Amino acid sequence: PGSLCRRWGHVCLAARAIIAMQVLLESLILASDVATLGSFVVLCHKLRQTSTCAGISLQTVLCLALTRALHATSHWMGMHYRPRSLPDFPYKAMDYLNAVVSLGVVVYAVTSFGPSYEAQKDSFGGKLLAKVGLMDLDMKPRNPVQQGSKWGFLYVIIVVLSFAWYSVRPGTYAFNTGMFCCVYEVMTAIALLPQLWMFWTDKKVSSALANFVALTALNRFFTLSFWVLIPWAFPWATPSNRTNQMISEAGNLLILADFMYYYIQARLQGKTEIVLPSHSDEV
Repeated sequence: PGSLCRRWGHVCLAARAIIAMQVLLESLILASDVATLGSFVVLCHKLRQTSTCAGISLQTVLCLALTRALHATSHWMGMHYRPRSLPDFPYKAMDYLNAVVSLGVVVYAVTSFGPSYEAQKDSFGGKLLAKVGLMDLDMKPRNPVQQGSKWGFLYVIIVVLSFAWYSVRPGTYAFNTGMFCCVYEVMTAIALLPQLWMFWTDKKVSSALANFVALTALNRFFTLSFWVLIPWAFPWATPSNRTNQMISEAGNLLILADFMYYYIQARLQGKTEIVLPSHSDEV
C-alpha cells in the first residue's frame, strides 16, 4: 500500500506539472497577441504625440494590419490553434481586437497625418523600379502609376514568394488553405522590410518606432517559443504544422536580428534614440 501511494503521488505530481506546463505554454500565445496590440498602441501614441507620420513606413503598417486581418479570419476557417487548457474566447477576442486596432491605426495615420507621410523615404524596392523606368531616381512618386508601382512592388514579392513557399512547404494542405497559409506567412515575414529600409536610410530611429519594431519581434519570439515547447506540454498531440511554424517564426526573427542587436545595445546604454551604423562605420 505504501509503495502504491507513493507511485500514485508521483503520477499526480507529474499530472500537475503537465497541466501547469500547458497553461504556461498556451499563455505564450496570449502574450504574443498582447505584444502585437502593444506595438500598434505605441504607434498610435507616437502619431498623437508628434502629429506626424515622419519616419513611419505606411507600407509596413498596412502590410502588418493585413496580416492581423488574415490571422483573425483563420478562426472561422477552423485553422487557428485551439487551446486545450485555457478558454478559447480570449484568443478570438485578442485576434479580432488586433485586426480592428491595426486597421484603425492605418486609417488614422492616412486621414489625420497623410500630408506628413515621407513617401520619398518609404522607398523599399524603389531602386529596382527606377532601373526599369517605373520610378524616378529621387524615389519621389510623381503620378498614380509611380505610386501604384511602389506600393505594388511589395505585394508582387509576396505573391511570387507565396507560390514558391507553397511548392516546398512541408505538409501543405489543399490549394486554398495551403495558399492562405503561405500568403500569411510570407506577408508576416517581409512586412517589416520597408520600415527597416527606412531605418537604415535615416540611421536614426526614434524611441517610439524602435519600440514598435521591438514589440513585433517580441510577438514572434513568444510565438516561436510556443511551437518549440509544445511537445513538452502535449507530447501525444503535437500539431502537424509545427515544423512550418518554427521555420516561419525563426525566419521572422532572423530578419529582425540585426536591428534588435542595436536596439538592445542602445537600451543597455540608457539611450532612447537608436543610432544605426553607416557602412563606413563597419569593419
